[in-house]
Amino acid sequence: MAISALHSDSILAVVLAGGQSSRMGQNKALRYAPRLKNTMIAHCIKMLAQIDGAQVVVSGEQHLNGIADIYSHRGPLSGIHAVLQNIVGQSSIRGLLFVPVDMPNLSLATLNKLVLFGRKHNNAAYINNCFLPCYLPYTAKLIDVVTEQIERSQNWSIKALMTQLSAQSLICDKHDELINVNEPQTWDLHCS
Repeated sequence: MAISALHSDSILAVVLAGGQSSRMGQNKALRYAPRLKNTMIAHCIKMLAQIDGAQVVVSGEQHLNGIADIYSHRGPLSGIHAVLQNIVGQSSIRGLLFVPVDMPNLSLATLNKLVLFGRKHNNAAYINNCFLPCYLPYTAKLIDVVTEQIERSQNWSIKALMTQLSAQSLICDKHDELINVNEPQTWDLHCS
């Protein structure tokens, strides 16, 4: 996927939708959620497009114009790495917001708070003890840390990435927003 030139102080909002949905038994990103009145991916794209100064892209080659992982089967870190490799040299990007496609309760207000919190502290940020969604300032250090972790480590967790980046946690009392739907039971509770 080609990422167009962004205005200065822009944010790249990334829908992480490259997973295999094995526990769900079908591609959850493309599944219609009656409560949302849309598919999960369309809902997420629409919400992220409302963030001021954001360009929205999708991580996951199975989606139209989706960015393909360079290293497969390494979880969300694969998507983060692939997106970073696609934007190398784009100095107009100030930060990136990575949002999993499977969090139907996330609100635009919470994501805006996360972006503002990360920008205010000029640091990687996440919410409570949930490492996705996350805001990452676009720096050479970020590219180096992610590349090192995906190529040389056996720990591809986002928690490990947040630790390496000395990320800060935004405290949020809306715990329901951080629920992800990976299984049919949670789907029925939050999407039907």
